[in-house]
Amino acid sequence: MANPLQFSRRGFVHALAVISAQGFSSVTNFLMGVLLARACSRGQYGIYVQCIAFLSIVSGIQLSLAAYPYTIRHPQLDGIGQKTYLGSILVLQLGIVCMVALLFLVGASGLSLLGGVPSVVGTIWVLSVAGPVFLMRDSATAMILARLHIWRNFAMVVGGSVATITGLAACYATGRLTVPVAFLVFAACMGIPIAFTVLLGLWSDARVCTECFRGDIGQNWRIGKWLVARTFANMAAVSIFPFLLGSFHGAQAAAIYGVCLTYANLLNPLIIGVARFFRPRAAHACAADPRRLQHMTVLCVCGLSLLLAVFLAVTIGWGGRLLTVMFGPKYQGLEKILVLAVVANSIGVLSGPLAIAIDVRERTGATLRGRLVGCAISVVLGVFLVKHFGPLGAVVALSLSWAGTGLYYLREFRLLGRLRQELHHEQAAASA
Repeated sequence: MANPLQFSRRGFVHALAVISAQGFSSVTNFLMGVLLARACSRGQYGIYVQCIAFLSIVSGIQLSLAAYPYTIRHPQLDGIGQKTYLGSILVLQLGIVCMVALLFLVGASGLSLLGGVPSVVGTIWVLSVAGPVFLMRDSATAMILARLHIWRNFAMVVGGSVATITGLAACYATGRLTVPVAFLVFAACMGIPIAFTVLLGLWSDARVCTECFRGDIGQNWRIGKWLVARTFANMAAVSIFPFLLGSFHGAQAAAIYGVCLTYANLLNPLIIGVARFFRPRAAHACAADPRRLQHMTVLCVCGLSLLLAVFLAVTIGWGGRLLTVMFGPKYQGLEKILVLAVVANSIGVLSGPLAIAIDVRERTGATLRGRLVGCAISVVLGVFLVKHFGPLGAVVALSLSWAGTGLYYLREFRLLGRLRQELHHEQAAASA
């Protein structure tokens, strides 16, 4: 019999490896932004920010359509079924990145013919190569972790991140860093480990079956369409507040909200790493024994609660001073808004494991409905609270939005637990 302590130690090491890999990825993104902000003009840096925002949206869509449904369905299949399903998903993923590359090529060609700004046109040309690499980094990470290949993912992400940071630093030191150069460095340094990992870790285990492709993609669409819709619902629920603040109180109010939310998101690399570790584990647990999924979700929520409680305590005690150190003395006196921003973010983080547990039961439509509840709260209460209370009203509305979503997820999670118990009792009665 396996030693439970040994299993826990191994699980902790694997979790640490996934979180560390995510940390390297986040640091790479952060340093790329910092170095470009220092090396480029505001206009050039704005082009970079817009490109990253666009790629992030596309990445969320492709993950919802391909990698996340794969994470859910992969543990449910055996042998040849896993191989043909992997082949179908890789073909789908290849089609997505080719479409994105073609979109950038067409866009760059069109702007060139219309006499577009050379810096913009050059960046879009480069994105026809760097964009697919950016998307493949996220999808390859999710699919490799779905197969529980922890160290293969660690080598890919850490190796590519270290090479990217080194290349960016060298270009910055020699005065050659521009937005197109930064994307080229990223594509070269991350593309090589991604290519090796995809070819050796995914394509080598895949089998393309034309007869199975339509059915596999249909199953993915059945799960993924709700995840895509949830992505847009989440964007609407969160992104509405800067626009409301700008409309009612001006850009300075939006800036206050922005810096407080930026501080509240300081733990995001860690949180994303935990989610990337938990999602495939939850899918495998659900396929093996749904009771394990319930226990794992509760443990994950409890662990995150402890971490977020410590962060909240630090914010209550020293948050105002930390905010001033980070953003300057012009942001003094925002302690109330800052604490409520951390509370709002914490509620959203704690709803994450519940959403994953519901998703792996293939009830992604339920998680969409939960986010639509939060979106409705953001719209209905957000207008009133922002109009009358400014940034303070915005973080209160955001807290209520996430609370509405979290309560819906909790209700759905408990309902699934009761259904599992009833099914277990019926099976026990039938066997008796």
